[in-house]
Amino acid sequence: VLASQKRLENKYKAAEQASDE
Repeated sequence: VLASQKRLENKYKAAEQASDE
């Protein structure tokens, strides 16, 4: 579960970064 959450967080972070760019 922890790994899954970390993966989801990374995906969200990447999306936020792309939006910021």
